[in-house]
Amino acid sequence: MNKNTDFNLFRAMFNWHNEKFLHSSFIAMLLSMRKEYLKCFLERMFHNITMKDSLQGQSCEALIDIFLTGDYRVYPNEAEHREIHQIDMSIWSPNGEYVIIIENKLFAKDRHSQHITQLGRYGEAILKDKELNINSSEHVFYVYLTLRGLEPTACPGQSEHKLSHLALMSYEKDIKDWVLECMENEKDAFKKEIMRQYWEVLNTHVNDSTQVINLMKHFTENEDEMKTYFEVRSHGDGMMKHLKWHTMHSLICGLLEKLEEEGFIICDEYVNRDKKNKYATRRLHEQVTSMVDRKKVRLIINFIYQERNYYLCYDAKGFTVGVIPPASYVKLAPSIHWNQFEESYEVFCLVNEERRQNVILEYAEEIKSFVKEKGNGVNTVG
Repeated sequence: MNKNTDFNLFRAMFNWHNEKFLHSSFIAMLLSMRKEYLKCFLERMFHNITMKDSLQGQSCEALIDIFLTGDYRVYPNEAEHREIHQIDMSIWSPNGEYVIIIENKLFAKDRHSQHITQLGRYGEAILKDKELNINSSEHVFYVYLTLRGLEPTACPGQSEHKLSHLALMSYEKDIKDWVLECMENEKDAFKKEIMRQYWEVLNTHVNDSTQVINLMKHFTENEDEMKTYFEVRSHGDGMMKHLKWHTMHSLICGLLEKLEEEGFIICDEYVNRDKKNKYATRRLHEQVTSMVDRKKVRLIINFIYQERNYYLCYDAKGFTVGVIPPASYVKLAPSIHWNQFEESYEVFCLVNEERRQNVILEYAEEIKSFVKEKGNGVNTVG
């Protein structure tokens, strides 16, 4: 049967971005189902840990054995649905001396207090828990789970999160591969089918970035195949959503890069100057993901040109550029409406790099023309 017409329990009952009742509940259930599944998860977790030297001489294998020797606990679980200390998921070693804190972040923002990160706050709560026997912060491990393995944000005024024992895990790779591995090892037909349906939801919504980028490159070199692909697969093809995400993201990153080359100063929220692709920030990643999945999110990027504040906006009008405070704005042409990506070939063809670059250059010229017109106005820098 065509997978798009098959009944899927998870699609029927949940929005796919429901962190708590879909993803956290399913992952916690799978972790508690069998030790083999926990072992596979822990192997991936320790492989992804960002500060291996902080393990203080303990091998990953020894730490995994600590959790597998005896009856470990996973929260939430079948008998107890509550989150311990408001933690999305936690895994307790049999003797209560080690705990793994899993923070699940699909769309929600980090909730830091003034001086401590959200994960750090959870760690402090676990260390104070009298039901546990933790005698060192070295026995607390953290998993930060996002669509594509992003790092947690820092507290206000700090440049980094300063967390040790931190594993960055992604739905794109880690969870998809882990669920597939569990499914392949499961003998019970009913459980296997439940895993298959959850994996299918992930596979529909969470793409393999390398595969999509290679397809975009192929379309740049083969325009005829790009058009054929659109005509044949524009409706009901799971890859279309992923092509849309990467096309949007690439166009916005390219436009920001071009504007900075022309002397515009992009607000720090959308620039990470320490990374190779400095415009591929967490904030832009979140915004583009929300635009693709929720379709009604407005994107606003502030920038400065010659000590005056402006903004670039994408909403129902398409792309616009305006002055702050908002006294006037202009629509940028060509008008792009991303919600027409699967219906309009003119929008879809932006998967082609040459066409994207042409739009970037046109937008940059229009923005420069707009700010030069407004350049004689009152200085609005706060």
